[in-house]
Amino acid sequence: MLNCLIILTNWFWMNAMSNVVRALILTISMVLSACSNNATDASLADKKNADKSLKADEITDNSIDGTTTFSKDEQTKIYHQAILEYLKVVYQRHGTSFDTLFFGKHEEFPDIKLDTTIQGTRIMLVTTDEADKRREYRKSLVYINLFGDITKESAHFIFVTFFPEYHHQYDYFIDLAYHAERNEFELERIQFKNNFSRNGEGTVSIYENGKYVDDASVKDFNN
Repeated sequence: MLNCLIILTNWFWMNAMSNVVRALILTISMVLSACSNNATDASLADKKNADKSLKADEITDNSIDGTTTFSKDEQTKIYHQAILEYLKVVYQRHGTSFDTLFFGKHEEFPDIKLDTTIQGTRIMLVTTDEADKRREYRKSLVYINLFGDITKESAHFIFVTFFPEYHHQYDYFIDLAYHAERNEFELERIQFKNNFSRNGEGTVSIYENGKYVDDASVKDFNN
């Protein structure tokens, strides 16, 4: 557990992420490590409760929670762009496509409404209670805790992915950069962390400088 926390902590400090994102991922890491030692049918509500320890003064003015720069429509567009990039890279790297993705409506999620369908995948924004109820009859549901940090210059997203039955599979870190001349955000970097890696592999760069830099295939996903 401690080694996992050290790896995640060092990664975020090296990449100069905002305080809120560092705080969130540390919280998530502690929760996920604890949950991995529990029975597989543990309620997702237990994971959410740990997020409540995040203090208000850890939210910076540059985070999506504190900014007044972006309208709801603008925030929604940026979130949609990040989700689209997630769907594309998961398919490319793992050969996986989803009919439905369930996103957690946690306390740090912005007050926006996501499109019902993105790239052919049904998108559902649910509370932890709603997710628990659905899990009772849909054991294979894919649940994502999505955390976003948006500023005028960049946008950073963490896709903490659970399936089946809330087993933590992997995390994707997707960064977008704002280009003023085009007045839009573009993909800058994608990094991946396999929660079940057996070779000690840490976070792997998938996309940098306008191109995919990792050619890992489906067969070596669990190496």
